[in-house]
Amino acid sequence: EGPDEIVWTFTAYSSLAKTAGITRDDWNAQTPRAVAYSEEQGRQIIPKMRDGIALVKKLDRRNLPFWVNEAADSDVKFVRQYIDHVDITGCDYYAVRSTGTNLPSIGKLVKRWQAVGRGKPVWMVLQAFSWHSSRPDRERLYPTFAQSRFMAYDAVVHGAGGILYWGSEQIDDPEFRTSLYALCSELAAIEPFLIGPADDRVDVRVIDDLFDPPQNRVRVKLFRRESDALLIVVNEDPHRHLGVDVTGLQALEGRDLVDVYGSESAAVEKGSIVTRLQPYEVKVCATSRRYASQQTAGRSYGEQRP
Repeated sequence: EGPDEIVWTFTAYSSLAKTAGITRDDWNAQTPRAVAYSEEQGRQIIPKMRDGIALVKKLDRRNLPFWVNEAADSDVKFVRQYIDHVDITGCDYYAVRSTGTNLPSIGKLVKRWQAVGRGKPVWMVLQAFSWHSSRPDRERLYPTFAQSRFMAYDAVVHGAGGILYWGSEQIDDPEFRTSLYALCSELAAIEPFLIGPADDRVDVRVIDDLFDPPQNRVRVKLFRRESDALLIVVNEDPHRHLGVDVTGLQALEGRDLVDVYGSESAAVEKGSIVTRLQPYEVKVCATSRRYASQQTAGRSYGEQRP
């Protein structure tokens, strides 16, 4: 791993207000002073990054891939100056906050970094803490299990190649830690699917009810492994959808897809199945229930939250 959020530190980093007299608003407005400072720092930092990466790769007999993690909105122009020298890109983002939570931001950021990296693998660093531990002005608020699960699978269906968690050393709620163990156990159970290519023939459409809101952001991803298949369905909308038509499943015609963490089962007919989704719901369906994690402790964390 290379230096963390390196481009962010000399462009939009909040501490630059104290060290360089430049605010995030200055950077966003591209004031002459902010731009000049970033160009000066970039001329010093980026060439050293490229040289450092080359040295590490020369010394590394294991030929490990090189990864640089950036902030969510790190500047595209500067990142592109080193992107051809790394193997993996991506960012960190911690979406559950007492000041406002935006769960679908994770999938959007995967797409952003795929574009920034010109298709390089994207690893997402997700939330393993509550913001109150580093920001005393914020209320104590950990992601529920359902929220953590949504963010992980939203990354997967948008094409993330890796998921990591940051902040666990700050956890002061053992039950939240157990919920993360449950999620990681769930992801580990299906990892043999996730490390393979997705089947790009699958598609989804929402068949609206009369008064449904206009947003139809349901995402799907199908993975095949030997004779089995795994279908992930994610509702990115804050409202329910009762007619979700998943198509492109001809290769599974006549087989049952079961929600491995629920009671739903649907037979593939004419290359499709229909399911229903609640707001921000995730369904993990497979041709066998054996891909469910056996760790149940922690899966109900936060359910009592209004």
